[in-house]
Amino acid sequence: MAFYRRFGFGQELMARGALDSSDPDSEFGYGRSELDFLRWEIGRGVLNPVDGSRGPAGSLWWREVNLSFLYDGELAALGREAGLDPATADAPVGSWMSYMLAPGERTWYRAHNSSIAAGYERHLTAAGSEPRSEQIFVNMVLYRLLFAQALAEGAAFGALGRFMCNPRFPSVDAMVHLPDFYPDKYPLTRPEIREVMHRGHTLEEATTICLDQVLIHPQLARLYREAARWNTASFLERWVLRGEPVYPSLASARPLLRRLAGWTRGLRRRG
Repeated sequence: MAFYRRFGFGQELMARGALDSSDPDSEFGYGRSELDFLRWEIGRGVLNPVDGSRGPAGSLWWREVNLSFLYDGELAALGREAGLDPATADAPVGSWMSYMLAPGERTWYRAHNSSIAAGYERHLTAAGSEPRSEQIFVNMVLYRLLFAQALAEGAAFGALGRFMCNPRFPSVDAMVHLPDFYPDKYPLTRPEIREVMHRGHTLEEATTICLDQVLIHPQLARLYREAARWNTASFLERWVLRGEPVYPSLASARPLLRRLAGWTRGLRRRG
C-alpha cells in the first residue's frame, strides 16, 4: 500500500476532481484496483504460507507471481530515484518507470500487465503443479485483465466497458465479490468449479458467460497478439492455441508445433 500512496497519484487526481475524496481508498489513485484484487487474494488464502504453518496452505504460484510483481515495482521506484531512463530497463520495470513519469490508465495497464505477464512466464513450473481447475481459472484471470487493458488502449465496448476497466474506480472490488467471477476458496470447491466453468444457473453466471464467451473468446488470439505488443511480451502469443488459452500446459507449444511442421515438410521433400 505504501507504493500506491506514493505512486498511485491519488492526491493529484483528487485535486483535479477525478476521484471522490470521501472514499477512503481514493488516496491510492491508480492503484485502487490492484489493492482490491490483493485483498481478495488474501481473503481467498492463496497468499498463505505454502507449508500450512498458519492455517490452510496457500499457493506457490500465486505467491511467486505476486512477489515478482512487487519486485518489478520496487525496482522501478529505485530506478526513478536514480534518474535512470526507462528505455534502459527490462520491459516490466521500464513500463513502471514510464507510468511514474506519465500516470494514466494506459500507462498503468502497460506497467501492471507487463509485470503480471512476466510473472506468469517466470513461474510456468509452479503453475503446472496447480490443480487443473486452478490452471483454467488463472487463464480466466489473465484474459479478463488483458481485455480490461484493451478497453483502456482504445477498443470500443461502450460506457460500461470504460467503467469496468478504469483502475481508479471500485469496479474490481465489485467483481471480486461476485463468486462466479472470482471464487472465495483455495483450492476451488466443487460448487466454485461449476461456477468458474459456467455450469451453474445464476444471473451472475450469465454475466460471466457474456464477458468470457461473447466478448472475449471470439477475439482471444487477437487480444493476446495485441497485448504482446502493448506489454513487450511476445510470449503471450504462444498462450493461445486454436482459439483457446493454453497456459501453462502448452504455453510454449507454438514454436514446437512450428518445428514439427518444418520437420514434416522436410521429410516429405526427402521422401
